[in-house]
Amino acid sequence: VMTETGQFEEKMVERDQKLRPPPRRRRRCDGTPQEILPLASVVSRVKRERVMRKYGYAWVTLGFFLFSLVLHWVFGWFAYVDEARQHAQAPETMGYVIEMGRDTFENWQSEFLQLLWQVAGLAYLLYVGSPSSKEGDDRAE
Repeated sequence: VMTETGQFEEKMVERDQKLRPPPRRRRRCDGTPQEILPLASVVSRVKRERVMRKYGYAWVTLGFFLFSLVLHWVFGWFAYVDEARQHAQAPETMGYVIEMGRDTFENWQSEFLQLLWQVAGLAYLLYVGSPSSKEGDDRAE
C-alpha cells in the first residue's frame, strides 16, 4: 500500500497503459497510416447520422424557427431604439427584453396554443366519437 496518493495513481496509470492494446493502424492507398476506429465510435457515428436523417424535417424546422426568432428580436431592437429616440429617451436593455418577451409570448399564445387546441381537440373528439367526427351514414348533422 502506497502512502502517497500520487505514487498510487501513477502506478494505476502505468498499469492501465500496459493493459490497453496499442491502436491498430492500416495504410491508405497513398501509404500514409490510418488509425482504425473502434467499433463503438463507428456505431455512435452511424446512429448520429441516422438520427439526423430520420428527424431531418424537425431539424430544418428548428433551424427556421431559431432563425426567425433571432430576426424577430433583432428587428424588434431596431424598432425599440427608434421609438426611444422619438421620445428623446435612451433605450434600456431591460425594457427591451420585457417588451420583446411579452410580444414573443403573446404571438406564441395566439398561434401555437390555437394550433395545439385544433390538433389536440380534434384528436380528442375523434377518439371520443363525437357526432361531428363520424364519417359516412353515421354522421349526425
